[in-house]
Amino acid sequence: MNVAMVTPWTVKCGIYTYTRDLSEALFKKGVDVYIIRIPRFGIKTPDIMKLVADSIPEEVDLIHVQHEYGLYTGLEGTFYGVEGLKRLGKPVVTTMHSVGNFNVDPVVCKNSDVVVVHNEYCSRRLDHRNVIIPHGCGGPFKCPPEEECKKGLSIDPRAPLVGYVGFISPYKGLDRVIEAMTKIPDAGLLIGGGWHTAGAETRYI
Repeated sequence: MNVAMVTPWTVKCGIYTYTRDLSEALFKKGVDVYIIRIPRFGIKTPDIMKLVADSIPEEVDLIHVQHEYGLYTGLEGTFYGVEGLKRLGKPVVTTMHSVGNFNVDPVVCKNSDVVVVHNEYCSRRLDHRNVIIPHGCGGPFKCPPEEECKKGLSIDPRAPLVGYVGFISPYKGLDRVIEAMTKIPDAGLLIGGGWHTAGAETRYI
């Protein structure tokens, strides 16, 4: 089977890491994966979206699109439509890494044969039938008991703990989470992650 994976590639990006691991796992199962790179940064135009679609080889059996709003900047109609993927006549699977844009989500769902989300919250937010495939996690890991972990972080073992794992950026609103947590004095907050590039984001931290 031949799969075209439309994704950002070789950039500091969670979707790249996800797709890299998925592609390697598929390859081990005998699937040939073609990486179709979509720019992570910069201005997108309809012509760029068409070029990305045009670069998909004819021999692929399936197109798997990694979708996040910033990658397509409102040009989903062009990318998925008759000038883009629809013209190729191939089954389209879209993994939606974010949901909640009521203008974009219907366009993506309508033009995808299967929509994949990672959790029940995202599944409920979509009016379209979807499949939940939880995020994988490399391993194996040796995980100490919960009480021991909390003690090592100077958190009361009985206290609830809120966790965040991912890139730390201003638009993710972690400052608001920290402020909100001050109103729950008996709970703990654990933030694990780094920044994309040095600069404004490091000053934010």
